[in-house]
Order: sequence, then C-alpha cells, then structure tokens
Amino acid sequence: MALLLKYISKKVNASTLVEVLVASVLIIVIFSMASLTLNTLFKSSVKSNTMVIENELNKLYYLYQHEKIDNNYTADFNHWELSILKQKESAFNGMILQAKNAQTNNIITKKLNHEAAQ
Repeated sequence: MALLLKYISKKVNASTLVEVLVASVLIIVIFSMASLTLNTLFKSSVKSNTMVIENELNKLYYLYQHEKIDNNYTADFNHWELSILKQKESAFNGMILQAKNAQTNNIITKKLNHEAAQ
C-alpha cells in the first residue's frame, strides 16, 4: 500500500494550457491548408476531365461512318456544342469533329483525313 501511495503522490509533468492551445491551432491550420489543397486538386481534375465528351465524339464518328447522321451535324450535350464539319482545303481534305463548351469556351477538335472519314 505504501508503494501505491508513493506512486500516486509522484508529480506528473504536464503541459500548460497555452502550449496545448498553440499545438491545437497549429494542427488545425495544417489540416485546413491540406484540405484546401486537396479540394483544389480534385476540382481541377474533375473540370479538366474530357473523357465523356471524347467518348461522345467517337460515338458521332461511328454514326457518321455508318451513315446514321450526315455532314454539318450539330447537337448539344451537357453544356457542349457538338458538330461535324466536312472540309476541303488545300492542306486538309476530310472531316472535323468539334466540341465546344458553352461555359468555359474549351474546344476539343478531332481531324480525320478523307480516307478515315469514308
């Protein structure tokens, strides 16, 4: 019993309230900065993801190849304006698949030469 009382009566070193508050504030600031950085990275990766619209352009090309749609085709798809244009220029003789975002004015263009367009 005497050993137990001796062990309990020993002074325990503790940190002050100011040290605890400073450590808590530092941890909160570091975690908030990390979460803002991750949020920005995630938002930019979602915004720059064009896989869905490129898939839709490939679908249009397939439909054009199998004569389901014709030249000068235009359509809207999730804030994107899709179009098929047939061009005959001196440097390029073929078809252009184009998608333009109405909100951000991003343009995705696929040029297909005349052999691939037939």
